Amino acid sequence: MNDPAKTPITAAPVGDASDSATTQALTPKQEAYCQALLETGNRAAAYRRAYDCPVNTKPAWIWQEASRVGQLPHVRARMATLMEAAASKTVANKAQLIKFLWDRIHADRREVINHVRRCCRCCHGINHQHQWVDEMEYATELHAVMTHNAPLEQDDPRRKPVPTDEGGYGFDPHREPDVTCTSPDCMGDGHGKTVIADTTKLEGAAALIYEGVKETAQGIEIKLADRNADIQQLAKLLGWSVDKVEGTLNNSPGSLPAEAYNIPSTATPEEASRKYLALVS
Repeated sequence: MNDPAKTPITAAPVGDASDSATTQALTPKQEAYCQALLETGNRAAAYRRAYDCPVNTKPAWIWQEASRVGQLPHVRARMATLMEAAASKTVANKAQLIKFLWDRIHADRREVINHVRRCCRCCHGINHQHQWVDEMEYATELHAVMTHNAPLEQDDPRRKPVPTDEGGYGFDPHREPDVTCTSPDCMGDGHGKTVIADTTKLEGAAALIYEGVKETAQGIEIKLADRNADIQQLAKLLGWSVDKVEGTLNNSPGSLPAEAYNIPSTATPEEASRKYLALVS
């Protein structure tokens, strides 16, 4: 039955009911209907798109025609094929996304940026006196101090103390602090320093969490993936609570349980496809 107000609209051809799903060919609009239904999950919306219905077509008429087309044996067979393929792809995509999130959550952020404690100049010097890198560094500093003091009177407070090399040579700024250091500026704690890795050499999970660098007036800002957001997305994907995901993270340092990658056996191919498409969208 056609909408009297919309007689120019031609209903979808039904075909002979005796035609089998294997011999009946889909019309271009029926194929478009199947593709639209797979994407939207809504028969009326799929029919509107495939058959170019005017916006003012009555919804009841569209639903009637959409239901009729959807019940055709060859259309139903085509939908089953499309949904089976979509479900297979969904399982693969879901496993890849789970692994991606799992690896990012487990990434050691210290491989990208960390704060370290380094020795001071006196930590490893003889008797904890100032240690120089080499003779050249000492000579350069000695010359600079003597040049500064030359025009000043002996009692001028602006004079700088003349450095000595009693602390020895071989200062290495990468060594750890000496807990016995007596320098007032250190006292065994050393000095804090932020170390940023060469991001062009990041590998594995460290490369996954690195999202860029920005130079600001305060210094360099490293952007890393939001771990809490990744946990929430993983929980949503698995249909778990955030607490369950965090508990699994604490108890399974290697990988998620195998069942986490499976779509429930009770889910239809259409439900599996919708679940994944809804998540990634």
